[in-house]
Amino acid sequence: MKMVLRQFANCLDVAFKLLFRGGKSLVIMMMFPIAGVAIVIAVAGDNVFQLQTATKSVAFLLMCTCIWGGLFNSVQVVVKQRTVLQADLAAGLYPVAFTLANAIVQFLLCAFQSAVLCLCFPGIALVYDARPPSGGALIGGTGGVYWEYYITFLLLFYASDALGMVVSTLMKNAETATSVTPYILIVELVFCGMLFELKGVLNKISYGMISRWGMEALGTTSDLNCLPLKDPSEQDGTSSSEGAGGTDATVSPSPSASDDTTMPADDPSASATGGADGADSSALGDAAGASGTANPDAAASADPSALAAAKPKLPDDLSYCPAGMKDEMLGGGFKYSDDYLYNDWHIAKAWTILGCSALALFVIADLLVHRFKNTNNLGRE
Repeated sequence: MKMVLRQFANCLDVAFKLLFRGGKSLVIMMMFPIAGVAIVIAVAGDNVFQLQTATKSVAFLLMCTCIWGGLFNSVQVVVKQRTVLQADLAAGLYPVAFTLANAIVQFLLCAFQSAVLCLCFPGIALVYDARPPSGGALIGGTGGVYWEYYITFLLLFYASDALGMVVSTLMKNAETATSVTPYILIVELVFCGMLFELKGVLNKISYGMISRWGMEALGTTSDLNCLPLKDPSEQDGTSSSEGAGGTDATVSPSPSASDDTTMPADDPSASATGGADGADSSALGDAAGASGTANPDAAASADPSALAAAKPKLPDDLSYCPAGMKDEMLGGGFKYSDDYLYNDWHIAKAWTILGCSALALFVIADLLVHRFKNTNNLGRE
């Protein structure tokens, strides 16, 4: 045991030195979350955290940043040390000491990158005056939603980092490892459920993808079930203008108001709305009534109280909505598959799967490192 601990300490020291001496690679690692923040802020728009489509787009970009950054962090960690590692293993180095030391260093790197990525939220608030839900789905209180985002980012980064470590142990040179990484990212993005509707076998395959569980965690924290597909006020305004025949509904008199006065025939507004003959207000009322029959929203637009009552019941804020509320929302809820739910236990499930995936992938990487120990022709497999 003392030998393993001593080797672990040495491997940890070497791993830190290699990280900080990475030069160009280290700069790129640091730039990934910064670039992600800039892109998210640039494309977020005014409707982020207000409408479902805009919020899904932001969540998708954040997920892509985490997976791509995590893969790049570790995809060359083993392959760059392949020859030296084989010699050390042949000399008596325990593979678990090497794997555990690199796993700790990568965890600290992912923790820093996740914190940087969280800067996108104050940036969105500053540029668009839009903020995430007031509380998290699982973590309540002030700042709970940001802690949920941070944990999801960290688990996404770390699980992707572990996947990159596995790839690094399988490749024979750094160039091959780097060239394989984009293909892994493409597969993850296709099976995340955002780009295509997944059914049958494809949906079952998506359960094994890091991206799916990352998107489900981000979607739960973002309260996608409670967000409408379209802005209710814009929809009401469009229907009102169509029902009034292109006229301003707020200045058009209602049939009940036309009993007291008669609109002059030479009035410009009368000629515009009543026709070339200068129809009286009763005719205008009949036209409005007919239009209201064709489009009920037009009749509601003449009465502010009726218009307010016609709007969907949205939550007072964007705090977590209970399961089942999506059926009452405009446009319905957002889901990847028929068994998909957004609730507090669902995000805990997604976190557990991401954490277990990272652990399992590091164990696989350790097992793959073991095979170097029995390599007789060092560095020339």
